[in-house]
Amino acid sequence: MGFFKNLFGKEKPDLPAEAVWDSEKITFYDEKGREVIFSKSQWKNTVLPGLFKKNWDNPDELYKNIFMAVADGFFELAMPACQRLISIDPDKARSNSSLARALHAKGDSSTAVKTLDEFLRQNGPEPLALTNLGIICWQSGHLNKAAKAFWDALKLDPNPEDTVDCWAKVNFEMGGEPAKIKALKQLAQLEGAWRGLANLGFECLKKKDLAGAKKYYSQVMEKFGDDPDVLYVVSGDLGNSGCPEEMLSLVAPRYKPEDNRPETGLNMLQAYLDTGNYEQGQKLMKQLFFTLPNEYKQHLITFSSEFAKLKFSGKI
Repeated sequence: MGFFKNLFGKEKPDLPAEAVWDSEKITFYDEKGREVIFSKSQWKNTVLPGLFKKNWDNPDELYKNIFMAVADGFFELAMPACQRLISIDPDKARSNSSLARALHAKGDSSTAVKTLDEFLRQNGPEPLALTNLGIICWQSGHLNKAAKAFWDALKLDPNPEDTVDCWAKVNFEMGGEPAKIKALKQLAQLEGAWRGLANLGFECLKKKDLAGAKKYYSQVMEKFGDDPDVLYVVSGDLGNSGCPEEMLSLVAPRYKPEDNRPETGLNMLQAYLDTGNYEQGQKLMKQLFFTLPNEYKQHLITFSSEFAKLKFSGKI
């Protein structure tokens, strides 16, 4: 099941390049995944200021730089960049959210909340701003306001993974497991809300309730099975939970390599391998060879070796 651990999983947000602290040094992974190591003083005094200067007129890159600076604890260094982003970014929800998160991170939660409240008053409900407002209120101990903000965001867009997870967790804090399940069922009633159903299925998997999980995942696939994100999440949840047969029965009939995410195809290959389905595994591998982006094709080499082992093992 090694590939399940590495390839299966819930959808991840598209985050900017990451930086990871280890005592007095920082390991930075750039946009191409290359590793560069800096000391803390180099990062603070040279690298971040240089990135801000380079991207001062580029809102997309400046946002990524702010994200890193706040995550690394350099709140004061990020504040001028936050103000600059507000003045140049056409995405006002993003820029105001960045400022609010920086303010909150440096301990000024009251001003952070006021920033987003004022933005929402002037511009009306907006999912990203509401989600960030909810996070700040939640982390500040204002659970009821946080829950309202998350719910207002979900009514506008019911499927962002972060917002759905926050909605479930804040309800769990307020009322335990029954409140969390009730909140997910409430979410699942919204039009187009496939992730609420998928999360209910995943909750069943965590409790070893396979029948319950299949019920929810079947509903997801029946209503939303043409959405590539749906196939990715369902294949990941069931595969990672040791249910490859159930996963294939739901996903395979709807799956087309050219229309879906690369990870979904790899998830299915692992399921075919784990169920000993050499014929279907070989068929899919040939299709993926022509459709996968180059950076994913290295996995096909490993799968080819594993299927060869399966063929000569006498288990098919």
